Amino acid sequence: MAKSEGAGAHGPSPSAPMSEAHLEELVRDLLPRLVTSLREMTHDEQTAENIAAKACMVVINEVRKGTVFHRPVIAYATTVARRMAIDHWRSAPVRREEPVAEIPEGSRPATTGDPGNSHPGARLEFEELLRIVHKAIGDQRQARIWELHHIWLWKGAEIAETLGISASTVSRELRRADERARAAPIPLPRREAD
Repeated sequence: MAKSEGAGAHGPSPSAPMSEAHLEELVRDLLPRLVTSLREMTHDEQTAENIAAKACMVVINEVRKGTVFHRPVIAYATTVARRMAIDHWRSAPVRREEPVAEIPEGSRPATTGDPGNSHPGARLEFEELLRIVHKAIGDQRQARIWELHHIWLWKGAEIAETLGISASTVSRELRRADERARAAPIPLPRREAD
């Protein structure tokens, strides 16, 4: 697993242990970014918060073990969060609708507002969004930059460091990807990470 050094893109040196204050700062940076992205994926606030908190705990445990990251910590946190979201979808019970003449007494319909009852089609919607956008963009690297920036809320410097390209290349490629993504036949997220 590719890991990066310290707290954020420019953390302490690999030999310096991270203080609790630095860990708190790291979590304050990571947690809201992960929650926002996971909410977009799962369509469920509580599920997004739970997965983001668990991903942050994994990052904290890695830092406390002394893991040296070779890429921005957000790269590792995003990978962990994405895998946890996929695990959540895989472990979720499959719900099937059964036609009934009338609703049995004492039962209530399942809604996405129920705790732990995430939107059953969220994974498919998210994967379809990415497929359509990647197809509209056409270039694999530009599509990856678009996804990291708009879906995972990475900053340009984090993307540049992770992909091994300059920040100006990220900016140029993101601009091209945005132009192409606007042609996608779906509503796209309109958030700014920087």
